[in-house]
Formats: sequence, structure tokens, C-alpha cells
Amino acid sequence: MSKEREQKKGGNKPPSIANNTPKNGVLQQRYNYIPIDYIKARIIGLNKEHFLNNGTLIFTPVFEEKTTDTVKYWYNDYNNLKTKVYETGGIYIAGSLHKFSNLGLHNHNQYNESAFNETIEELKRVYGIDTKHLQIIQIEYGVNLPPPIPTNEILNNLLQHKNKDFEQKISSEFGKYYQCQHSNYILKVYNKSLQYGCNDEILRIEIKQTNWSEYRKQGLHSLHDFNEYNKVDLLNNLLQKWNEIIFYDPTNTNIDKWSKYSNINFWRELRTKSHTTQKKHRDRLKLINSKFGLNIQIQISNLIIESVNNSQGLRNYNLVKNQRYCRLTGVNISMQRIDSFLLSHGGLNYLLQNDKQTFDKIANMFLTQKWFTSSIETQIKEIAHNIRAKYNYRELKYLGSQLTMFNIYGGKELQVYI
Repeated sequence: MSKEREQKKGGNKPPSIANNTPKNGVLQQRYNYIPIDYIKARIIGLNKEHFLNNGTLIFTPVFEEKTTDTVKYWYNDYNNLKTKVYETGGIYIAGSLHKFSNLGLHNHNQYNESAFNETIEELKRVYGIDTKHLQIIQIEYGVNLPPPIPTNEILNNLLQHKNKDFEQKISSEFGKYYQCQHSNYILKVYNKSLQYGCNDEILRIEIKQTNWSEYRKQGLHSLHDFNEYNKVDLLNNLLQKWNEIIFYDPTNTNIDKWSKYSNINFWRELRTKSHTTQKKHRDRLKLINSKFGLNIQIQISNLIIESVNNSQGLRNYNLVKNQRYCRLTGVNISMQRIDSFLLSHGGLNYLLQNDKQTFDKIANMFLTQKWFTSSIETQIKEIAHNIRAKYNYRELKYLGSQLTMFNIYGGKELQVYI
């Protein structure tokens, strides 16, 4: 075993599980948001002139194959969203909303609810369309995670999902991508950092729902319907699909005894056995992964929950277990060191990356005009310093009986001591 592996085994503890720990494997509470990537939708309620006369977008005619004067459809590609306006009346849009939010360049960062809402506003501005105009055909949702071990080690040990072998679609210096395709969906797991040449490891896990009919039966026709829908079902689906994977934990220290479980041929042959026999070996593998390895599959399950928790907007700000709040500002600081009690550099950096609106409000409250043109690092330093100074001043002056003022802060009370 390598030193790096030994270090991970000794010091890499599973991430904390949210207070929404699944009961019998199922999360119960409401989720307003789950990160969406690809979407394919039919645009309803608008005609082709709405698009062809758009002053921002340029549509190119695509002609029928056997003629040069009959337009089949008009085409536009803007920031990774591709629109087809058919002469016969159908209008379709497809592409990654996540990439669209990044000017079509990439989708390797975190796509939280705030960024998604900004995307919706940009769709209104550029296309003149609302979520009610987008009738869903396909949708793709999932998470980008910092994996507990190198991403490729995880991918190399994905064996099967629901008795289907994982297909290795790409394996090169430009990407590593595995998938299992089923009748209504595709389970995709791949190396996002390799795809974009990022320095940090990024594991991408997603479900591409290729057949939307089961959700239409629930009344989910448009993106507007989807936005109002409790996404806990989708999160549970993502967790269930991930945990159904036959995964051989590469951190297993008892390789000699259980090496057969790392062999795809063993699992292929097991398909001919009874369901009872198959379940016995799957359960045994999970026990081995837990007893002799770092239980990477469960660690990643916890990371999925944490990632989706952290992507929620202020409406769902109270999902993380053992939440701690800054004693001065009332802002959630659960992302900081366990012994911290004031919003600090780490928390401010987190807000800057994940909740810019909250960061800006804190900056407006605690950053003096002198530092407005300084670097962001200097601003964060000064904000943290002013929070500490004000808290210490308050403690000395009021000794626990301080006056308070309350501001409504994104739907929750922000308590600011004076």
C-alpha cells in the first residue's frame, strides 16, 4: 500500500452526514433545488417570429437535404444552448444550463440555486422565454464532488449497475467517462477535472432522464412545474442509483481473500444465480468495503447529500447537521472549523463562491469605504477583522444584555448586534 493510501486510511474520516440522514435509505424533507445540467425542451406558447425577430440572436437557415430553397429549420447556438425553430412550427432548445451560466465554457464548478436563478433571468433577457414556456423532454441532474480518493481509482472499480456492466465510453488524457444505460435513464460517472484540465480532483455523478413520461404523470410538464416540485425524490433517486452500483473499494486491505469481488467476470457469472445468491454477495461486498476499506461508496453518498444541501438557496438554508451560526451576524458557519463561532476567512470565501448575495450583504455591513477598491483577499481580511472587533466590543460593553436590531435577510432574520 502506498504512503498516500496509508495517510488517507489513517486520517481521512468520512464527511459529516447531514441532519437529513436517510431513514431506511430515504430522505424525507423538502428540497427546493437539485443541480441541473443538460435540458432538452420544446418551447410552447411562442411562435417562430418571436425568435427569428429577436434582436440579440442570429438564426441560420438549415435547408432540406434534397433542395436548396426549402428551409427545414432555423438554428442558433448561444453559450452552449442550441435552438431549432422549425418551419412546421416546432421550436426546441437543448444544452447545458450549467455551461450556459458560465458563458458556454465549462460546467466543472458548483451550480447552486442562486446561479440557477440567474440563468433563468438570463434566458428571459436573451430569449424572452419563461420557465412555463419550456416543456421538458429530457433533463440531467447530478453533482460535482471532491472525491475522498483519486477519481480514476473510483472509476476503475465501478463494475455493474442492476446487472449491467459499466461501459467505458472515454479513457484518455482528455477524459475518463463510464456509464450504464437503461431504458428510461443513463447513470453517468466520470472524471470532470480530467475533462477540463482542472488542478483539483472532481468526480461527477449524474442521471440523464431520457424518458420524462413518468414525471409527466406527476404533473411535471414544464420547467416551471419542475422548479415547484420537491426535489427530494430526485436526490433519493441519485443516492439509490449510486448505492446500487457494484463497487469494489480500492482501499480494501484484505485483497488476497476477496479479490474475486474485483473481477467483473465473477459478477457476470453471478447473473445466472438466484436473486438470493446475488444479494448475499452484494451485501458481503458492502460489508468488506466497510470492514477492510475506507467505505468510499458510503463516503461519496454523504458527499452527494452535503453537495446538494450546500447548493440550496436561502429557502433551504437549514439542512446541514449541527449547524452553527455566527454569533454576530447570524449567518450559517457550519462550513468553518468546529471551534469557530464568528464568520471568518474560510466562511467568507465559501459565501463568495457559493452565495454571492449573502457575501455582498455582509460586505456592505462590515467593509468600510476605504477598502472598496482593494483586492478580494484584503476585503475578506478586513471584513473578518471588523466582525471580530465588533463582537469583542459588544461583549465588553453589554456583557450578554446587548441591544439588537433585526433585518430580514433573504427570508430569515439576520441578527446584528449594536
